[in-house]
Amino acid sequence: MEFLSVKRLLVLLGSLVAIHTKWSFFVSNRVDAIISRNGNFTCYTTLKSKSSGTGYLFYGFLSSPGASLTAGGNNANLVTSKGRSIRSFRNFASEEDEENVVDDQEFTQESELENEEYEGSDIEEELVEDDVYDEADPSDEYDSAENGTDEENDEAVNDGLDSFDFNTHGEILLPGINRLAKYRQSRQRRKLFKENYVSLNDMIYPLYLHNEEQSVESQDIEGFRLMSVEDAVQSVGDAVKMGISLFILYPSIEESLKGLFADEGLNSEGLIPRAIMAIKDAYPQVQVIADVSLSHYTNHGHDGIVEPETNFISNDISLSQIGKQACTLAYAGCDVVALSDLADGAVAIVREALDYEGFTDVIVMSKAAKFNSVLMTDQNKLLKVNPSDEVELASYLNDPSDSDVAIAKGLTDIETGADMIAIEPAGQYLDIVRGLKDRVKVPVVAIQTPGEVNLLRAGARAGVLNEQLAVVESLRGFKRAGADLIITPYAKQVATWLLEDMEQNGVDHVALCF
Repeated sequence: MEFLSVKRLLVLLGSLVAIHTKWSFFVSNRVDAIISRNGNFTCYTTLKSKSSGTGYLFYGFLSSPGASLTAGGNNANLVTSKGRSIRSFRNFASEEDEENVVDDQEFTQESELENEEYEGSDIEEELVEDDVYDEADPSDEYDSAENGTDEENDEAVNDGLDSFDFNTHGEILLPGINRLAKYRQSRQRRKLFKENYVSLNDMIYPLYLHNEEQSVESQDIEGFRLMSVEDAVQSVGDAVKMGISLFILYPSIEESLKGLFADEGLNSEGLIPRAIMAIKDAYPQVQVIADVSLSHYTNHGHDGIVEPETNFISNDISLSQIGKQACTLAYAGCDVVALSDLADGAVAIVREALDYEGFTDVIVMSKAAKFNSVLMTDQNKLLKVNPSDEVELASYLNDPSDSDVAIAKGLTDIETGADMIAIEPAGQYLDIVRGLKDRVKVPVVAIQTPGEVNLLRAGARAGVLNEQLAVVESLRGFKRAGADLIITPYAKQVATWLLEDMEQNGVDHVALCF
């Protein structure tokens, strides 16, 4: 086979590459350098669009099977069969670039004639680097003396105007990316950017009490205990050693003490007043919150005094009993009264009553939202609160579909004297937590009810989730939504998990990430 000149080999290769990669809309005007590497040719060439005459510079693998070229506007891109973008083209935007484009009509015609002459022929000899550079072509108008060294040409191509550049490791450099992943590289790095932490100082431990001398497991709600006053004091002591200092008391009252007007709630020697005094005597440094609710003491189980004629709760008559109950608990020594009833004006009445009785330092926590939720059912069972069917819960509890009323009530309660506001249950109403937090400057309290706890426990028993991880995630969700404090039956358990983890991993490597 007659040995081909270097120039003709280059032209032929350019034509074959154009056919092989189906670049029917491009014609190669010059091939500056070709190096064979196992059948893949690294080529530095100039391409020119037939349709628009736009010139492009290219450097990359041209003979990769299945390669495809896309072009549009000022950019063109070669993609290999593996879907990897090898290199992009850039449009010749300046006159200096245009001078580099060979636009010789005779050379183009000669290329086309040579393509026709060798069309269909087989080239058996492998093109190698020595074949290309053994002898110089005196007619080569791109002599290095005129156009600089290969290094200079490469530098001209990679002048930063390509669509992609490469970093010092040979990786594609993608400018303009805000790389947020760097914030999560390690535990210590994550601590730098963590927005919310859950600590034991944020948690309020609920105690469920009854009038018996012995504590018992609830027969209605698995996993919950009804404590005697003595055991409640002991439980507070254990929790204090773990770092918990906030407690809220809920009563389970026997039916014989309940009545139409909830008078047992005014008994200074009743269950909750006795528990408050015992706890404060043993641990005066803790903060005791007492739940104020007529439903604990009414025989119909509703949050207010019911008018027999209408079967509706009488708002104004209920206010008197709510105010008296709050003062009874303040006399016993509680630090915070938590108003569970949603009676309009309750905060103003309670604040005025407390101030009149000299309890100006007692804090008022108001429930801005107490939703008519199925997640409240377990708590009612635990506390033996059985709302009668004569009164609709929906007539005085918040509608789960609405948010504006709950937020409006929270704002009103603060204006009339509330020092803290709460949402119950909180797990499915985090939007209310956030909505209030964005509008108020007082602590927002998220209440995790026994019903929410039972959901997590049921999932753990069924093998659907890890209880510990699910609990921690739920607490983080409360904090992220804006809760300052969290009432949760898991408070003591979380403290135990945290202490166990600290013993195993040290203070600086707490797995729960509080």
